[in-house]
Amino acid sequence: MANDEWWGSVSDGRHSLIAVTPDVGFGPLTLDGVGDDGTLTTIAQHGDGPTAVVDGRGWTIAVGPTGILAVNDDDGSSWLGLPS
Repeated sequence: MANDEWWGSVSDGRHSLIAVTPDVGFGPLTLDGVGDDGTLTTIAQHGDGPTAVVDGRGWTIAVGPTGILAVNDDDGSSWLGLPS
């Protein structure tokens, strides 16, 4: 069986983020922040977050100084992640 995992990176020039689908191809995305030294830190999530689906188009993700915005490419639903 092929690995359906995908990833994408996004940055605002100061903050960087890598979004990764689960290795089975569906389920909650893992969001990793990229430190100044290149280390990855998984961002803790509470509640519902962006989720990959088998036949979905995916998410458009933006990162900025106040948090993470993810918009579903299929239905336009959105998720806003804020630091706590």
